[in-house]
Amino acid sequence: MIGLGLVGQLTVQLLAAAGCRIFGIDIDKNALELARKSGAHEAALRSESVHRLIDSFTGGRGADNIIITASTSSNDPIKLAGEIARDRARVVVVGAVKMDIPREHYYMKELELCLSRSYGPGRYDATYEERGIDYPIGYVRWTEKRNMEEFLRLVSERRLNLELLTTHRFKVEDASTAYNLILGKKSERFCGVLLEYDTDHEIQTRIATKHGAKSPAGAKLNGKIGVGFIGAGNFATASLLPHLRALDTVALMGLANSTGVSGKNTAERFRFGFCSTDAKDVIENPETHSVFIATRHNLHGPLVCDALRAGRAVFVEKPLCLNENELKQIVSLYRASNTLLLTGFNRRFSPLAEQIKQSMGRKTTPYSIIYRVNAGFIPKDNWVQDSLQGGGRIIGEVCHFIDLMQYFTNAEPVRIFAESIATGSEKEVDEDTVAITLKFSDGSIGTIHYIAVGDKSFPKEHIEIFGSGMVAVLDDFKLATITRDGSTTKFGKGVQEKGHREEVRSFIAALQNGGESPIPFRSIVATTLATFRAIDSLKTGLPQTIDVETVFAEN
Repeated sequence: MIGLGLVGQLTVQLLAAAGCRIFGIDIDKNALELARKSGAHEAALRSESVHRLIDSFTGGRGADNIIITASTSSNDPIKLAGEIARDRARVVVVGAVKMDIPREHYYMKELELCLSRSYGPGRYDATYEERGIDYPIGYVRWTEKRNMEEFLRLVSERRLNLELLTTHRFKVEDASTAYNLILGKKSERFCGVLLEYDTDHEIQTRIATKHGAKSPAGAKLNGKIGVGFIGAGNFATASLLPHLRALDTVALMGLANSTGVSGKNTAERFRFGFCSTDAKDVIENPETHSVFIATRHNLHGPLVCDALRAGRAVFVEKPLCLNENELKQIVSLYRASNTLLLTGFNRRFSPLAEQIKQSMGRKTTPYSIIYRVNAGFIPKDNWVQDSLQGGGRIIGEVCHFIDLMQYFTNAEPVRIFAESIATGSEKEVDEDTVAITLKFSDGSIGTIHYIAVGDKSFPKEHIEIFGSGMVAVLDDFKLATITRDGSTTKFGKGVQEKGHREEVRSFIAALQNGGESPIPFRSIVATTLATFRAIDSLKTGLPQTIDVETVFAEN
């Protein structure tokens, strides 16, 4: 054992429980004493004649296995491990050390070098850790869960002595003192440091911010629309919350986020009255008139349903939901409610998109729309690609472009056909580069070329609309042109505006004035259903009918 900190001491105890003979090495003589109590047969300072002592301990053969649990920017532990190892021994690196591998001993002894990625098989595997899909024991004996189970069994049998390693205990309220100790801000020896929670008191999920604490109940509304917000990720803080905060007709009531620290910081920053780790605190707050949902995609459908049941108006970032069952449930709840629901299809609210539609004038023919999206690569292990958590990029983003086509045509999609490339690469998702053809109820057609295999530095979105004797072009929501009768009119100043501010303002204005949703609910349902049918088309290789009536008829 090289390195006898807390992890090293625990490793010594585990090895002792397994019947191993253990030699510990560290730079701290106090750690050596603790290692002997933990079960090490011998221990030595690094400054001692370690090579000679190891020879004596192993009968001149060298160590069978060397586990490095040290933490240092030096490669000395790696170098030392190679020197004291026997021929064809194994070196296991657990700690964070410099991985500068000296060739001489590792090559001549043909050593096996292993790196431990903590906990065991299953770690960092979302399928295992988040979905709970286990590895068959016949193939993987020691998984993350089985390792934990065995550790707890050894603790319960008192074959591991954690009390021996516990040098300090702090109440959780004094956590900063504990971290100051660990960070070396206090000149005091430590090994195991415990934070103790008061288990007799109920955990508080809701905390008042400094803004909410100053206002008596109800005083902060003053006729304003009470808004609750769920999700405090990058998109929410960059594209939605700044526009909400800028509205003097809105009172930001509560913000819920799965991570407490991030949620509290965001709530303080945008002047919410309280923060919570439980979405129910936001939805069920009687002062909340409308709920904004900007979580990961798998939570959209369930949270929309919860908010509708509570009678709240809903702004949900795209997509509306991830499957048809959720969609039907949302339709049923919405029709039974007397409120608004808007999905964040922001492109139709872009000032340039609105200018183009106004300038196109009266539609005298169906349109042909070509929409190219240079989407860029997203790796397979990203949450967006997870079918259960993100739903994939067709459901998660192509919905934007289907909605914008509806906006320009004033017609619903009625048929869809999709076909993707086949890269044969394990790193790429074939469906991320897809050609989608849509037929609309007015006879218009549209094609979406969604591309993930290009250069991401190239502009993302380019739209061309042909019909009624004109051609409209929208270039990445920065510039636009309308060509009619041989004359071209240009719009835009070269600054990208995708409509986030305008959609938020439109939604709040509809709530204030008692108006209709800025996007008709039926249109939102049609867009969502179209993405599901696009995936069906990819699976079957056949065009699919988009029949919105079937969704409404069942409710």
